[in-house]
Amino acid sequence: MQLSTEETTPDTGITGVLAESTALAFATLSVLPLDVTDSRRPSKVDAKDGGFTHVNLEQTWVGQDYYNPFHRTGLALDQPYVDVVDRREYPRMPWQDIGACVFGDGARDVARHFVHRWNFIKTEKKKSLVSYPLLLPRDGPLSSQHEPDPFKQMLEAAVSCQTQILRSCGEWSSGIPPEQSILNAYLKLIEEAEHVIYIENQFFITSIAGSVGNEIGDALFKRIVRAHKDGKNFKVIVVSPLLPEFDGEIGEASGTAIHTVLHWNYHSMFHGEKSLMQRLTNEVGVPSNYIMFFGLRKHDKLKGVPVTELIYVHSKLMIVDDRKTIIGSANINDRSLTGRRDSEIAVLVNDVEMIESKMDSEVYQVGKFSHSLRMRIFREHLGMVSADGAEEVLCDPVSDQCFKQVLVKTAAKNSFIFDEVFHCLPCDMVTTFSEARARKISNSLAKTISTEDSEKLNGVRGHLVLMPRHFLEAEDLLPKIGTAEALVPNVTFT
Repeated sequence: MQLSTEETTPDTGITGVLAESTALAFATLSVLPLDVTDSRRPSKVDAKDGGFTHVNLEQTWVGQDYYNPFHRTGLALDQPYVDVVDRREYPRMPWQDIGACVFGDGARDVARHFVHRWNFIKTEKKKSLVSYPLLLPRDGPLSSQHEPDPFKQMLEAAVSCQTQILRSCGEWSSGIPPEQSILNAYLKLIEEAEHVIYIENQFFITSIAGSVGNEIGDALFKRIVRAHKDGKNFKVIVVSPLLPEFDGEIGEASGTAIHTVLHWNYHSMFHGEKSLMQRLTNEVGVPSNYIMFFGLRKHDKLKGVPVTELIYVHSKLMIVDDRKTIIGSANINDRSLTGRRDSEIAVLVNDVEMIESKMDSEVYQVGKFSHSLRMRIFREHLGMVSADGAEEVLCDPVSDQCFKQVLVKTAAKNSFIFDEVFHCLPCDMVTTFSEARARKISNSLAKTISTEDSEKLNGVRGHLVLMPRHFLEAEDLLPKIGTAEALVPNVTFT
């Protein structure tokens, strides 16, 4: 999944300050294990002065790296080696993430962006401090001759690509008129998609008339409706977190922030007439023939007892037709995409080195980078990392064999087993806060999991589960008057 230079420059049609360029890059995902437990003894701390008498380096997740917002007892930023979650009682929350390392012209554009932002902040806030110097972008020809050995090894295995660095930035962050080239790229790639769109993102807050302005949901809606009218086989696969990563308890006052983000996510996906799935139902009848939403979940044993926790999806990724890929920092929400709020950066990869594969049961040329990245993700999510025949089954993501018989069937089976054994939240059977509280009380009374239920977990394959469609749909999840969250405008969460 490494990329190298190509002599031509892509005509992406994406407007932005940073032009299309040739580049080298390396993409990686889930380098660290997705374990939910690491119960080896915690580091010892000197109670008198907060100093550390011993750090247990045998732990994979040391101190606050063993983290779960639903069970943390505090957060002392000056004591990183002190546990904030009792690892002997609670599982950690693993993260799924994907990043890119860019070389060559693409790296030069990333550097130009950094210099631009640094100099703007320096001029605005630290102009008189000589210890914060103004920076100059590097000039002259690029060369890999002096790169450290690890980078040379990446370059030796590289494949050809074309890239464009994309941004969300504006007056407050860079001193320029708002730029939303990341959003522009998403919209253009969705519109031009021929067969399949794969999305992993931390949020899915989009296209709610009068409330959320970014048009990604509208673009997906229009593309699916067009496929339906044309009688084309077209698929959209979305993976996002089962719950927001905020402190608190679902159904309780402490969970107001969780409820608020759930409101915007669910009203973008499922709940209400303006949601993507309801709009599609009105147009295509059965939207699940075209688009499915998934989450990720893991199980393990803690003190010999089965435990589970969701895998928090932190990725910001879209792969289109196994030929084009966006990897970056931008969530699917207005905060990340309008250019007027959070500042973000991403890389658009356009494959030029093609290999033969299949799409909709026909021979199809896919990009070496984009295809291999999607295949690696699918193998991991579906528990098929070393499975024989996985390439043949997963190479064609729009085929019934892959989409229905593997993706949807595996996620449905995993969801059913997790619910039978752990009575997880979120789930479709819980539509109200009172039902959520009753389920949590039921779980607390069931101190042990039977051997029979424990053995059912052997049927779980990978991490993929269905995103519940009806979770808390009977509740108004917006913050109530009197809560801290109600004092801030809705745009804080969108």
